[in-house]
Amino acid sequence: MMYFLRRALTGGLLALTLTSAVSPPVYTPRMLDIYYAYPGHDLGLTFREGRPTLRLWAPTATQVKVHFRSGESYPMQRGSHGVWIVQGQPDWKGAFYRFEVTRPPMNGGPSEIVETTDPYAVSLATNSTWSQIIDISDPAFKPLGWDSLRPLTRAPEDMVLYELHLRDFSIADPSVPAAHRGTYLAFTHSESHGMKHLKALAAAGVTHVHLLPVFDIATINEDRSQQVNPQIPEGLPPDSPQQQELVGLTRQEDGYNWGYDPYHYGVPEGSYATDPEGPARVREFRQMVQALHGAGLQVVMDVVYNHTHAAGNSDRSVLDKIVPGYYYRYKDGKVEQTSCCPDTASERAMMEKLMIDTLVRWAREYKVSGFRFDLMGHHTTTNLKKVRAALDQLTPEKDGIDGKGIYLYGEGWTFGSLQAIEPKLAMNQGNAFGMGIGTFNDRLRDSARGGNFSHDTKADQGFITGLYTDPSLSPTAIETPADLAAQKQKLLAESDALRIGLAGNLRDYELVNAEGKKVKGGDIRYRGNPGAGYTAQPRENILYVSAHDNYILWDQIQAKAPWQTPKRGTATPEERLRMQLLGLGLVLMGQGVP
Repeated sequence: MMYFLRRALTGGLLALTLTSAVSPPVYTPRMLDIYYAYPGHDLGLTFREGRPTLRLWAPTATQVKVHFRSGESYPMQRGSHGVWIVQGQPDWKGAFYRFEVTRPPMNGGPSEIVETTDPYAVSLATNSTWSQIIDISDPAFKPLGWDSLRPLTRAPEDMVLYELHLRDFSIADPSVPAAHRGTYLAFTHSESHGMKHLKALAAAGVTHVHLLPVFDIATINEDRSQQVNPQIPEGLPPDSPQQQELVGLTRQEDGYNWGYDPYHYGVPEGSYATDPEGPARVREFRQMVQALHGAGLQVVMDVVYNHTHAAGNSDRSVLDKIVPGYYYRYKDGKVEQTSCCPDTASERAMMEKLMIDTLVRWAREYKVSGFRFDLMGHHTTTNLKKVRAALDQLTPEKDGIDGKGIYLYGEGWTFGSLQAIEPKLAMNQGNAFGMGIGTFNDRLRDSARGGNFSHDTKADQGFITGLYTDPSLSPTAIETPADLAAQKQKLLAESDALRIGLAGNLRDYELVNAEGKKVKGGDIRYRGNPGAGYTAQPRENILYVSAHDNYILWDQIQAKAPWQTPKRGTATPEERLRMQLLGLGLVLMGQGVP
């Protein structure tokens, strides 16, 4: 059979067609970017003079309809750049809708018809089964005084970040009404135990609450009455395995979830609302932000644009149903999953646009003051520069927030599907120099507490846990004189990385190292290689010794502090507390963002 390449116009779509008697058109992501990238800022739902308009970017589709949950269906018209449009009536307000897309299949064969929610949805039905038409600027969805609320602007070097899981904050707090525990509204109870604690932290210098993901999450049942939570009997010993066993029985059915499971990027999570059906989540999210501002705290959102929960035609997939194969990175014909789940391809124009447009929405409509990017190294430096430029356009007069005061930071680890194909473009620690965007400083973390992120190093000692000065009998401990000398050299080397971390982790800052030589931060070694210092300015240095990943600092100390040593026995709880305070002191006293 003869195959040849030709350029063809098929139903208004410029395509590269692999021609034979049966072969379908082949649409490459690169071609879609060249010919169909849409520059407008009105995808999804917009309102003008009370009338809604829906727009969907689906250049490979041959037909698109909008279906309402009530049963009506309306055809959409194809416009420029492969955008499908339908203008509705004022009485569409409140209606729940989905798109029916007729498009080429994922793997050849006849055309497919699929239904999906709106990737630009602003409100959703329970469990995200339908998108909803609401005017997000309607006063009905704003708490009293919302429009006059102005987030404070401060230099990043003056910020102190406190990480918080929204449900954990109040789910077991008896001072919060039962209906509001684990929800946005828990933050509106100013005299609850949790809010009193947050206000005390604000008085002590904390400036921002970093919320683990609060966008729409795929794997939490938003109907709280259907959640099955673990029942832990009172009186079990602290070291009993039964607590974990009982948690395991309901792990897939309870309401607890870290949230790194994106479904819809621009909508608040419904399980944290008192009513997940519709716009209560919009109003209550705003009430939470307003209450935190009242306590003297700004809000940072943890965002996860590096992957989605699902791809292809699975139930909780959205993007692939609209433009198959475009939004994800592929290797050997399969979607990459170096992030844990289907890796999105933010180097492509319309994935980047979805990312930027929804971030601007969170800033403008919800007055979010910062964004922490999960696995930021899966995005490009260009992505983050464009995000920065888009946010910088927001002004208090026009948008209710000073976009230039919004802080950006994230995980700059050097690995993943983007690193494998474009190592110079990945937004990692090495490539972030001079961008003013923070990355987590694992150099200071490891030097302070010992070991690294791996559980295999959990007993390794560091500066605060007794390396050389108070050695342990852990598997990595060293007791002979020669080995103690090796520990001393290791401690001195770790102290170099620690000191440059305290000095903003600056690549070009000079100091005298443990060998008495004048060196720059970038020459100090970390895990055997140069590059301990990698920033251009302190705002690029996120100082930390504890995070929700792996063991927290106290558990690290439990494993690393001296135990069963013949010279002095096991470290006491008081000694371990002092280690904890020393670690936190390094974070708070260093130059950068703690």
